[in-house]
Amino acid sequence: WFCHSCKEHRECTKHFTIHKLPQVLCLHLKRFHHNKAKQRLKKIENYVSFPLDELDMQPFLSTVISNQGPRQSEDDYLYDLSAVVEHHGDSTCQSGHYTAYVRHKWNPQGATPPSCQQDPEAHY
Repeated sequence: WFCHSCKEHRECTKHFTIHKLPQVLCLHLKRFHHNKAKQRLKKIENYVSFPLDELDMQPFLSTVISNQGPRQSEDDYLYDLSAVVEHHGDSTCQSGHYTAYVRHKWNPQGATPPSCQQDPEAHY
């Protein structure tokens, strides 16, 4: 990163906090690294550990929200994994394909399966 104050390149760490948690949380993990010297993208192969249930987002909230937010209980900060999209292909990102894995929770007590029809009121 280039510091405009001292006019030098500096090591840095990217950090962010969340001000408001959505009902549905979608995370995109950067899985490619740009090599300036070769002008190429390289796939990051590091393993990512992610809980299937109860991902606690409270540590990632801004201090004001986590201390005084509108949430009523600890469960309001927890998310369950619903789906994953994974890239399969070479390490230079020049080829490959994506596979989606969806976790479907089914309620067998008389519930009907979700409909694939689009909601005309929805905004995509």
